[in-house]
Amino acid sequence: MEGGPSAGGSVVVPAVHHAFQRSTSGMSSSSVAEPLQLFRMLSSRPFPAREGMVSEGAILRRFWEAAPEGSVSVFTPNSLRLFRRSRSREDLNPAIPASRNPSFAEGVERMEQQPSFYVPGIDDNALGQLRATAIAGNDISSSCLYATGLVAQSAGIYGVFASLLVCVTLNLFRNIYSEVFSALPMNGGTYTALLNTFQTKNAATLAAILSTLSYTATAVTSAASAANYLNSELASLNAEAVTIFILCFFAFLTLMGIKDSANVATALFLVHLTTMASLIVAALVYVIRDDGTILLQSWHSTGHEANPHSTIAGNLFFGFCSALLGVTGFESSSNYIEEQREGVFPKTLRNMWIIITAINPALSLLSMGVLPIEKLVLQSDYALAVVGEICVGQWFRKLIVADAALVLSGAVLTSYVGITGLHRRLALDRIMPPWFLVTNELRGTNHVIIISFCVLAVSLRLLVSDMSVLGGVYAIAFLGVMMLFCISNLAMKLNRERLRRSPVAPLWSVGIAFCLVAAGFVGNLIKSPQNAQYFILYFLVFSAIVLSAAAQKPMLLFVERLTSGGRDPRSGSPTAAEPDMSSLVPVAGLRSRINFACQQRIHAINNWPIVFFTNTASLHTLNKVVHYVIRNEDTHNIKIVNFFGRNIPELPELGNQANFLDALEVSERNFMANLEHECAIIDRLHPKITIELLFIHGEFCPYTVDTLSEQLGIPKNFMLMTCPGDRFPHQIGQFGGMRVVTH
Repeated sequence: MEGGPSAGGSVVVPAVHHAFQRSTSGMSSSSVAEPLQLFRMLSSRPFPAREGMVSEGAILRRFWEAAPEGSVSVFTPNSLRLFRRSRSREDLNPAIPASRNPSFAEGVERMEQQPSFYVPGIDDNALGQLRATAIAGNDISSSCLYATGLVAQSAGIYGVFASLLVCVTLNLFRNIYSEVFSALPMNGGTYTALLNTFQTKNAATLAAILSTLSYTATAVTSAASAANYLNSELASLNAEAVTIFILCFFAFLTLMGIKDSANVATALFLVHLTTMASLIVAALVYVIRDDGTILLQSWHSTGHEANPHSTIAGNLFFGFCSALLGVTGFESSSNYIEEQREGVFPKTLRNMWIIITAINPALSLLSMGVLPIEKLVLQSDYALAVVGEICVGQWFRKLIVADAALVLSGAVLTSYVGITGLHRRLALDRIMPPWFLVTNELRGTNHVIIISFCVLAVSLRLLVSDMSVLGGVYAIAFLGVMMLFCISNLAMKLNRERLRRSPVAPLWSVGIAFCLVAAGFVGNLIKSPQNAQYFILYFLVFSAIVLSAAAQKPMLLFVERLTSGGRDPRSGSPTAAEPDMSSLVPVAGLRSRINFACQQRIHAINNWPIVFFTNTASLHTLNKVVHYVIRNEDTHNIKIVNFFGRNIPELPELGNQANFLDALEVSERNFMANLEHECAIIDRLHPKITIELLFIHGEFCPYTVDTLSEQLGIPKNFMLMTCPGDRFPHQIGQFGGMRVVTH
């Protein structure tokens, strides 16, 4: 079946030819042929030309960039049991014995034919509670090593209250994060949350830039801090060389895979918690033996160090701003949520909150009981090491220094894991270059992302000598991400209220959390205004990197016009559709070859398809989806998919559509006719968009979506759906990155 222009300017594009062109590069012919055997086309035809539906769009189609007219196709799977019912996560878990799961045998038979099918959280390497907590926990729990001194500098004797206020803020964010990611359990953190709750990618892209900046600053400052701790005991070590070694070592560790890196993170995490617990006990014993003399001396001190801002409110405010640096990394767990077992994510948030609440306020108070506040502020860079030496001895100081070096290095690992999950999602969404998705055949890791991030971090360490500058940039970026996450939670309550989620954070708690973080954001800018300048500089650099990939099509169009000899390529003889670029032969000359290459790439971008799953024949909803795609994607091809016929016990071998429709219920036949009519209207309202309607006999579930993704050659993150209701039997995360785009 071949489609071509008709005499009247209408283009027939049967789905058997047009709908299943595989756009993903690097796929062999064999990988394409096998999935095509899973479906059998029953019929395919163009949308009917209904009277009164031809409008100005018919005139616009005379330009070469106008899209072909859409088509409607009906499919049935070759294997009926493939789509006979929706499988649960238990049915898809190979770890469950067949004796406990009668349908498991037939499920395995199908899964062997679809080895790429993956349900997040049930893989053998999925992270349990301890390892998942350890990866993000190394970052947040190591904060006490530098935050204790910083809080003492900013809040004086009120540092313990500032730390407690931060713990209250973090407790509010526990429910906020749990609510969003119980509804959207997908990698990408704040980026994913904004992408699925807003009607535009711009807010999500802003979150991606801030998160990238935050992770980069985290990696460099953590590695530099670890090197400085080692340099304090071993002056012969070159701090810069040690920093670069740490960055490269953990890049290599991440290349080995998340399971191996998680084991290392867990070991570092447990050692650090043991060391901090020992320090708290030792300091408490010291204060008790001293009868609290030094603690009372610090509390009643009249020096500037005890009351740096002259008022209690000022001390608490700026102490709170500094103490917020002690919870950086709390958001990291959401960037690898798909690698965690089901139900683990909220436990990681709980565990990190307990750790921070138990460690940071206690050390802020007990440090003033071991060191007078004046000395504590004077030695703030290595305050805990000095406290350990006074309480126990020189050997304990060395132990704390070694622990600091190790756990701060573990925070570097958190940055690598977080940036990999984030940028893999960005590459899937074509915000970052597609070669970021290339994986290592030996370990299955995204080595391009990891190595690129390592090069970026090392170069940043070589270019910037003052780590306090990066620390300030880190604080601003982190707090910006937290504010955006509050906004995404509010957007979910407003735009995606039907999503099933638990717990649900009260509106007042989201508002209070946003105000507290916003106050910290402003306070850090007031405290160090020069950091705002550096933040803007780094933000613009990272924005240029991210937006250059997102603006690929405009750049190609610009180059194409430059190389077209001043002639608008669209001003040629009018045709009914885009030219078949595969049939064109480039002419000689560098300028012509560049022009031809740009046209080919633009053609490929225009024809990259987007899939929208619908179960309603609503013209309003379809139009909203088309406008969403126009605003956020560069494609000219939208496939609207409806799963039908779920109530038919057996599908007979029918040879034509008429007999097939006779087997359906009257209500379903009417629905299909109405949906076809609405799609035909949308197709004519948007002449530059090809609307293809695919009816597929089966049930909408993660496995059928995965199979369809293989069949069409379209990644699942380019598949869209309306917001599901409370009775929807699946989690959004089981669909492998599918986007929720309407109410």
